[in-house]
This record gives sequence, C-alpha cells and structure tokens, in this order.
Amino acid sequence: MIESKLIVPVKYNDGHAVRIDFFADLERQLVDAFGGVTYHTATGCWKKPRSTVFVREEVIIYTIAHPDDSTWTAAVLDFARSVKKDLTQDAVYVSIGGKVEFV
Repeated sequence: MIESKLIVPVKYNDGHAVRIDFFADLERQLVDAFGGVTYHTATGCWKKPRSTVFVREEVIIYTIAHPDDSTWTAAVLDFARSVKKDLTQDAVYVSIGGKVEFV
C-alpha cells in the first residue's frame, strides 16, 4: 500500500467559499473508491508563477491509502482532475506515494 494526498482549496479563486456539500460528496466518493479517507484542514502558501503575488489559502488535505499500481494511481489522478475542473482551479496538488504532481 502507498499513501496519496489531495489538497483542495476551501474557496474559489474569486474568494467565494466552496459549498460544504461539495466536500461531503468528495468524501463519500473517496470512501467508495478507496475504502476510506482521512482529512484535515491546513493553510497553504504559494507564489503565482512568473509573478510576485503571494497567496495564502485555507485548504483541506485528503489522505488515502491504496495499492501501488497504475490503476489506483490513475484513480487518484482522476479525482485531482475532477476537483480542478469542478473548482475551476489552474492546478491541483496531488502526492502519490511521495511523488508530487500538479494536475
């Protein structure tokens, strides 16, 4: 088994809060797909590429465990892509077995 993490912002880029039911649905989907999920809130900071703009945002970090094979890795990446699309993000941070990707 390996551990994967998905970092999800709690606000859209325009500052409006993401609806709480989005997170409840995501949690149910992760439990259905992987058998369980652990999550906690955190604060993330980053600088926009090719800019001096510093961003601080509240996030939820979802942690799941799954077998170390391409089918499960693809499922994690699919969740990250779905979050990116649903929350209209430029990118979403995902860590799979300690390897970080921005999708």
